[in-house]
Amino acid sequence: MSPIDAGAAEDEVIGERYLTRDGKIRMVLLTKSSRLVSWTAEYVKTGQALEPIVQKAFLKTFLHLISMGMIVKE
Repeated sequence: MSPIDAGAAEDEVIGERYLTRDGKIRMVLLTKSSRLVSWTAEYVKTGQALEPIVQKAFLKTFLHLISMGMIVKE
């Protein structure tokens, strides 16, 4: 098994929903690992998905945005 495959095996499927502070964009977490989170995002008003379809960020950055109130749980 390659190191990339081993890391993917640790991903946890989430499904939690978040909104941006202004309530215009909804984010649905897909996976969370020890370092990264991935999600899809869409406009709340129209339901149109943002590009790219799956977005990724470091978990630490995502948690920092939540602690600052930039992202709130739906």
